[in-house]
Amino acid sequence: GIGKSALNDLTSGEYNIAIGSNAGEVITTSDDNIAIGYEAAKALSTGYSNTYIGKQSGVNTTIGYQNTAVGMDSLKGHSSTAGTGVPFKSTALGYAAGRNTLNARGIIAVGWQTAFSNYSADYIHIGNSAGYNYGTLGDNTGSSNRGNISIGHGSLYGSHSSTTDYMNCTAIGNYALS
Repeated sequence: GIGKSALNDLTSGEYNIAIGSNAGEVITTSDDNIAIGYEAAKALSTGYSNTYIGKQSGVNTTIGYQNTAVGMDSLKGHSSTAGTGVPFKSTALGYAAGRNTLNARGIIAVGWQTAFSNYSADYIHIGNSAGYNYGTLGDNTGSSNRGNISIGHGSLYGSHSSTTDYMNCTAIGNYALS
């Protein structure tokens, strides 16, 4: 690792790259991870094949498999500590894309603050703020509000405060199903 405390705790993990202060700091035995940026993947201790690029990208991810996050604060709150399940196969591209997303599995979030504070799984959100505050608050397993696709600025925005659960829906257009 390059930078203060980068790959600081590495014991037997192989093929890891960390560039930036505290990047990949607690990776011990995990393999094939890339962390570039200040505190990128800082808390990642278990998992493999993750890529976190950007300041504090994936900073709170403790366990993760095959996640890709590019952009400052992308998948920042992506953690397995707030519910059941382990985050895996998730992709977030853009500033704060997927930030505060809990236990998301199989997600795609593209755009500024897309899927920010999202509590669902198996979704695709594309467009600035698409899927923002979406999912059933407290359902960190992603068992409701899953399998949705939203395309457009603010589509499925703020829907977790609603009593309506959306399953396998498609929302296209600015603020569709919001």
